[in-house]
Amino acid sequence: MVTKDKEGTLKFDEFDRWGESLDMGLARLIREDLTVMVPAAKFTLYPWNPSIAVKYQVILEVVQLDSEFDKNMFFAVQWTVIDVQNSKTVIIKRSEFREPINPHNYIGLAQTLSTACASLSDHIAKALVSLKTK
Repeated sequence: MVTKDKEGTLKFDEFDRWGESLDMGLARLIREDLTVMVPAAKFTLYPWNPSIAVKYQVILEVVQLDSEFDKNMFFAVQWTVIDVQNSKTVIIKRSEFREPINPHNYIGLAQTLSTACASLSDHIAKALVSLKTK
């Protein structure tokens, strides 16, 4: 895990680690959130089985993920929704979250990132539902 100290210097902690790769963990967490938020839809991670008829693809790019234990976590994500059947980009958005880390340790950081992912999932879910009503 990597955090910033009070001087803004990156601090690498050799012994505290995520239980899985961060990119796969975030994708899995957001998929699980979306499954609960939009129960009528089915969600799968890329690459998906070619026999599955996919209507929309959501692409996430983590632009920034910074954390300072005594301050905040900042999480910025650029996300795009593509209508796969028509090969057309239908939504491009950027979501940013600045949340206090509490408690000021790795457990607090993981909880704060989870909260930010839930908020991001909510933004995406609302966008997907709005597409369905158009």
